[in-house]
Amino acid sequence: MIGLEDGTGSSTTTLELTELASEPALFVQVHGTGGGHPALFRQILNAAQTAFYEVGENIEVALRQAVRNAHAVLRRANEGLPEAGWTAGISLVVHHGYRLFIAQAGPALVMVSHPKTIDQFPADLKQWGLPLGTEARPDIQIYETTVEDGSVVLIAQSDWGEHVALEALAVAAVTPNLSLATEYLGQLAGNADLSALLIGFAKEIPELRVEEPPAAPVPKAQPPQPEAAAQEKDEAAKKRGLLAGRLFRGEHSGGQPPPPPAETA
Repeated sequence: MIGLEDGTGSSTTTLELTELASEPALFVQVHGTGGGHPALFRQILNAAQTAFYEVGENIEVALRQAVRNAHAVLRRANEGLPEAGWTAGISLVVHHGYRLFIAQAGPALVMVSHPKTIDQFPADLKQWGLPLGTEARPDIQIYETTVEDGSVVLIAQSDWGEHVALEALAVAAVTPNLSLATEYLGQLAGNADLSALLIGFAKEIPELRVEEPPAAPVPKAQPPQPEAAAQEKDEAAKKRGLLAGRLFRGEHSGGQPPPPPAETA
């Protein structure tokens, strides 16, 4: 699974939090300078995605290769058009079970909420390395943390720190309703051209819940009847048993349709 954000807006997704994940889920956010070129940034995203899944030996090794491939795409673009001077910062986030791996190069920002704390990567926004696209090799930083039920990951471009206080931005990372968090980010951004990717984690996602069929009613046992009216009462008991059987089968097989799934952010 992969989620991509190319610096053109905000998007959200919710993942089911399970101890064992079938495959890592990769999310990439790239934001660059040099006039903007959607096709170029799409190439960068595709290069990172392809490298990550092709390497596949180790998550950290795959993340480093993904960043190097993204840098190579931007470097070649600058060689072909030197006056453009494209540079970029990149964040890659991989969710695997309860573990979260983060790779960053150049200007980038990721926040991860926990029940009582919020992690920020990098801890100091003034200490990121050189951006992608220069002649120098990218300085890749790898982090590892965990997520819990209700955790939210905010992957944002570093420019957010120039427009709003990081404490205000962190509010979005502790808002469990991603739709409200997105609206809040829009209010913070105002007219600024800022982008973000929000990822929520939940042990149960409403759409995935399987409704249990209604419990089948158990026919009540008939009290013993006097022997003087045994035959008459026996016939009546048979009729009640057949009627109860029809009701039982009808409620068990037909029943009431399950309620519609709750909407998620």
